[in-house]
Amino acid sequence: MRILIYNVTMEYQYQKCKTCKHYLEHYVIRGTMYVPIGGHCINHELNPKQKKGRFALIENCEHWESDASKKSERKESIKAVLCDMKEHLEEIELILKDDE
Repeated sequence: MRILIYNVTMEYQYQKCKTCKHYLEHYVIRGTMYVPIGGHCINHELNPKQKKGRFALIENCEHWESDASKKSERKESIKAVLCDMKEHLEEIELILKDDE
């Protein structure tokens, strides 16, 4: 049995590991790109018996949570880093102007 939910864009989204908040994707570098090769669950609520097969991804897990919050947290983190970089670049610009 598959369970469908609506995501933020009102499209159907399957409750599977790859769309879960607790899924950690693994990547390899091919040329100049990162290519996903799989991943595993990092949910701390799973007991040791469930973690034993943690690389065997399952559908309709009882611990599934939407990854929308994870994506928004990541975007906010990137915005904060960019703001810090902007401030540092402005300071460097002032230092370079003072040297002239």
